[in-house]
Order: sequence, then C-alpha cells, then structure tokens
Amino acid sequence: MNTDVPIVPDEITTKQTAVSFIVTCRSLELFTTASFLVNLMDINRSIISSQLITLTQEQYLEWGSNDDYIINLVATILNVTPLPPVVPDVPVVPV
Repeated sequence: MNTDVPIVPDEITTKQTAVSFIVTCRSLELFTTASFLVNLMDINRSIISSQLITLTQEQYLEWGSNDDYIINLVATILNVTPLPPVVPDVPVVPV
C-alpha cells in the first residue's frame, strides 16, 4: 500500500545528527545521465532523509570511472564533508 493522506498542517521540529550517506544508482543511460538515490543516515543507520540526484550530461561525462567524483558531488549537494577512509594501524615489525 502506498497512500498519501492529507492532514491539517502540523509543524514538527526534531534535531537529528547525520553521520553518513548511502548512494545507490537507480538508473543509468549510457553516455547521457545517471540517477542516484541518496539516503542520509544517523548513528543507528536509520534514514534521516532521501533525495534523488540526477546527473546532467556534463556531470555524467565528468564522472568517467572515478566513483569518488560521485561521492564528492553528492557531498557538495548535501552540504556535508566526507571523512577520509579509516586506515587500520599496522604494527611495525623490527627487521
């Protein structure tokens, strides 16, 4: 069931802290465009908000094979800053 039920307007104010986002490719038209569903997540991995982002042809061509481009583009659109990947500490073994 998917029903949109109108209600009397009610202002609801909540404060949520976003800690990550998930990008899922929803559609792809080769050499032309792509659309991504972006879910902004909280610490419990619950969705705070969702947004569909569709690339222009210029953005699509800029993408190439570098998925970091998509991550940075989405971060810019969401106005958030991705953290660098966590690199595990590797113990140094004396020779």
